Parts: sequence; structure tokens; C-alpha cells
Amino acid sequence: MIFLSRTALWILLAMALPASAGAQSLQMVFRDKPPYSFIDNGVAKGFLLERTRRVLNLAGIAAEFLEMPPKRIFFEIEKNEQAICSFGWYKIPERERYARFSAPLHQDKPHVVLAGPRSANAVRKHGTLAALMSDPALTMAGADGVSYGPELDAIISRFAGKVDLSLQSPLQVVKKVAAKRADFMFIDQEDFNYLTESSVDFRNDGMVRIDYPDMPAGLKRYILCSQRVHENTMQKINAAIAKISG
Repeated sequence: MIFLSRTALWILLAMALPASAGAQSLQMVFRDKPPYSFIDNGVAKGFLLERTRRVLNLAGIAAEFLEMPPKRIFFEIEKNEQAICSFGWYKIPERERYARFSAPLHQDKPHVVLAGPRSANAVRKHGTLAALMSDPALTMAGADGVSYGPELDAIISRFAGKVDLSLQSPLQVVKKVAAKRADFMFIDQEDFNYLTESSVDFRNDGMVRIDYPDMPAGLKRYILCSQRVHENTMQKINAAIAKISG
């Protein structure tokens, strides 16, 4: 029979425990998407960024916040070389293949259509979203590398007109429509309200908001993480989300 010292026994027990038993810090990356998350004079801000900070503080999880382009965010999470997360994203099947998802962090309202001043009449003449998306004479602008949600993504994929996607933030896409390089875009209502309240240029650009009765319902936004993030870390995040949600 082999007898082990107390120190040797503790070492063996520690080696037998799963990696998730220890404390884990995260890299929390985010995209430039005011008012959800953005950099202002070198300071990370945004209502969803602050909510995420609150969740992590409540969960006792240390995290470094860093801005990153959307395509790079998904690349790093899928690569799974570090414990990395990002917040404010929709849960879609493509991402569920490689990422861990938290409980819902935020509930969106339905998207609206934003039309340029010169094209507003051509867009507004369509009484439904289905009619708008069957017009081959129009050009839609959008941000590449992001999703508008599975249902709206599918509608966009069947658009009869031209889709002009670029690696820009949603607010930069607004400038493209305002400059008459596209006829319309989809924008979520938080983005629209932020622009209306904070940008004199936006209010003076003559952009027109159009609400369609058949627009898909707003989706929930989540924190998504690489598989390197331990399951017990996700459980702590979910417990903290449940507390701040009421």
C-alpha cells in the first residue's frame, strides 16, 4: 500500500479537478456600435457595454475590454486560442457551431428602414417590407460581417435590387445613404434614437425613417464566448444576468 503526504494528496487532487474549477479572466471585445458600445476620447462607453461590466463585476469575473472589428471578433472566437468573449450579438446557427452563448442580455425592438432624402419617396411608396424588397430598382446599403437576424437576413438574401455591403460600422453606413450612394438601409431603433439625439448632421441630412408592419420582431442579444471559456464561468455570467434582469 502506498501512503501519500498531505501535500502530495492535494497536488493530485488539484490535477484531477477540471480546468474550470479555477478562477478565469476574460478578454471582452466589442464592436463600434453606438449607443451599444463605442470609444469616446479613449474611453469605452455604451449602455450595453456598461451592462456587461455590471454583469462581470457581479459575477466576480475580471475582464479586459477591447474594441475590434466584427469579422475579427468572430475569427478570434472561432479560433478558440484564448478565453475571449463579445457582447451584443444575435444567436444564429452559424455562431452556435463554435461559440458558447450566455442568457439573453438585451431585447431589441424591430428594425426600421432608413431612406435617403432623394430616395425616400421611392422607398415609402411600398406599403410593406415584402413590396420594398421586390423592387429591383433600389439599392440597399449594409454592414458586412454582421447579421440582422435569421429572418431579416433571409429577406435580404432574396432582395430583387442591389445590396451594397462594406466593412463599416452601422453609423458609417448611414453616411453612405445620406450621401445618396444607396437608397435605404436597415437600422435598429437604438441606433436611430442615438443618432437623432446626438448628431446635428444626422438631423439635418433629411433621412427618413419608415416602419413596416411586416418587419420581423426584434431579437435578443447575447454574450458569446470561445470554447476556452469554462462552463462554470458561463454559469456565473448567466446568474449575474438573471439578477440584473429582475
